[in-house]
Amino acid sequence: MPLKYNGYTPKHDIDFYHWRSDTAENNPQQRKDINIYLNHYLKPKLPEGVIILDVSSKRDFFSVTNNPLFPFNIRGGTDLILVEEGAVETGLVQAGIRAIIELKKNVQDNHAKQVIIEMLIADLCVSDEIKVFGVLTDLVNTWNFYWIEKERRIKSMRLSHREKALDLISQLVSTTQKKESKNVTFGNIKVYREKVKQAFPVKNDSDNDIARIEDLYDDMSTEEIREYEMQVYSDRCIREKLLFFVREFSVVTIHERQAKIYISKTLDLQSNNPTVLKAYAYLAKQAKEQPFCEHPDIIIRLSNENSQSEPPQRYSFRARKNNSNSAPQVRTEPPGSGNFQSGNFVGEYLGYGRSGTTFSCKYNGQDIALKLTDLSKKKFLLPELLKEIEIYHFLADLQGLFIPKLVGYGYMWDKMFFAIATTIVGKSLEHSITINRIQEQNAYKALIEIHRHNVIHNDIRKENIILSNDRKSVFIIDFGLATIDNNKVKQQKEMDQLRCLLKEMVA
Repeated sequence: MPLKYNGYTPKHDIDFYHWRSDTAENNPQQRKDINIYLNHYLKPKLPEGVIILDVSSKRDFFSVTNNPLFPFNIRGGTDLILVEEGAVETGLVQAGIRAIIELKKNVQDNHAKQVIIEMLIADLCVSDEIKVFGVLTDLVNTWNFYWIEKERRIKSMRLSHREKALDLISQLVSTTQKKESKNVTFGNIKVYREKVKQAFPVKNDSDNDIARIEDLYDDMSTEEIREYEMQVYSDRCIREKLLFFVREFSVVTIHERQAKIYISKTLDLQSNNPTVLKAYAYLAKQAKEQPFCEHPDIIIRLSNENSQSEPPQRYSFRARKNNSNSAPQVRTEPPGSGNFQSGNFVGEYLGYGRSGTTFSCKYNGQDIALKLTDLSKKKFLLPELLKEIEIYHFLADLQGLFIPKLVGYGYMWDKMFFAIATTIVGKSLEHSITINRIQEQNAYKALIEIHRHNVIHNDIRKENIILSNDRKSVFIIDFGLATIDNNKVKQQKEMDQLRCLLKEMVA
């Protein structure tokens, strides 16, 4: 099961924006702070002559009426634009737009529609030489990029590293001046951009109604309908046109440093319900015969299929390339057989948790812990798994010191499973009866460092505290429930929880 990173994420990052929790996104002081933040970090990266302009106070900044390329009339605004300074000085602001930036305290899926429609409108306002892109961000660890490609396709790329995101903004802005300018290559992603009229040649069939951009992603209240009923619509037809228009585009998402998973051919078995062991054996054989990785070693432990009352047996296999069509040899060891020789076994079943089952595996000669989550049974856990990956990136400079190193992640087997691979750092405290004072202090230090990065773990228990094999270092794992929060009261409460947990273990 080859896992491969695409691109490089530096460990160090610029500071994130600290939202005022007691004020709204469009509060004047909040807007002032945001502009200071972006002018400090983003402005120096922009090409000469391009500035950051706050247009959040202009509700009707965008207006498209009877445009032959748009299937409806629409008006609305956005938060920020990257614009040519000369266009602002001459009063032709819209003609100089390079990018639109929509800011949200908490980015939700439905916000993507808003950014996409704003980007499409902005692209209609500028000349053919400029191809506008959109950014949706919380200025913390979510930076979603959108641009138009051929065949009614909108590409979306998500970054969590703030400085990398600002670098990509700079690259995209720098290559919007000419059609013949080079396409941006970011990591291994090539960004090919098009104009709306090139990607979506559609004729306007709208009436005289004018829709607002927010209608696309939010239901209107009774008061809003009453206020705009003469200008917006008297029924739901405009909203339906908006939604239909966006559905005409296919949005393709590229995840930052997402692990690349190579899928083998379909498992051809006469049995309608092949065992997990058969499936693993087949996949290992296919992986062995592919050039993507060398010597994949996969060890699993399954319950005995013949009897629920019997203790679990330990299964293992090692795929060996041969000229026959036979499956890899599978060996079973009796329960309680103890340690195994490295010549026959590479790893073992590590544990089962709330979010999946963890196995030890070999990847490029490195021992890794591979957590597999069956999305066909626990699809509701996917947001939690993605959050865990975000937190690992957010705590990049702690990896290998206080938390495991993230090795790879991604969907597997036609998105039926999701995998997260990390380095193996030791065994959890649930396997330890006692710890000494030094180990106790190292556990406190690990949590202090996590809190120093404004992350609250929210799931402190023995299973998530790992003692290294040399019993000198302590690591904290499983960040699926973690949140980015600098609330000192919550951090202290979590530290007290850890002290209470370790108090009875110190010998």
